[in-house]
Amino acid sequence: MSQDYMSKATLRLKRVAAPLRKAEQRRAVKAVVRSLAEPAGEEGLRLRVLWAEVRIDKPAKPRALPARLVSVAVVDYGHRQNLEFLLDGGRVVQRRELPYQPPFHREEVEEAVDIAQRDERVRRVLKKGGAFDSVFSPEAETATSGRLVGLRYAVSRKRRAFEPLARVVVNLSEGSVGAFYESSTEGGR
Repeated sequence: MSQDYMSKATLRLKRVAAPLRKAEQRRAVKAVVRSLAEPAGEEGLRLRVLWAEVRIDKPAKPRALPARLVSVAVVDYGHRQNLEFLLDGGRVVQRRELPYQPPFHREEVEEAVDIAQRDERVRRVLKKGGAFDSVFSPEAETATSGRLVGLRYAVSRKRRAFEPLARVVVNLSEGSVGAFYESSTEGGR
């Protein structure tokens, strides 16, 4: 877009609202990992970065230029926390625990499916031909339950949309199946 048609205010905001560059993302993620590793040491650290994105908050003064921050969301499996870090120029300026379970990363779903398929009860369900899984977010029992991924197993039947087989809750923090509910024992739910 030609800059001839942009107001001065828009041109100033353009730098703040520019997409996150790869180098900027790497620097932000490195700073977050370093801040988490300092107290615990890196050997026991089990993390997954869910996202790194530009965050622009409304400035306190109406004509002020907003600060360009980078938001990095991390799952700390060892401490059973979902965290968000705000960075300004590669320096952590804020760290907070997220009061919700963020959306699952594709790799988390793959890991959950792998863990579930090692469970004998799930393998028994999967022996039924055509069984497939779908993901859901289970309700955590407590704030320290860990990162929980729910998997529903079902099979497609002729003249019926599908037949539910089982629900599984995988605890990624522990690397195990936390709960298994076979549909026949749930009254078909």
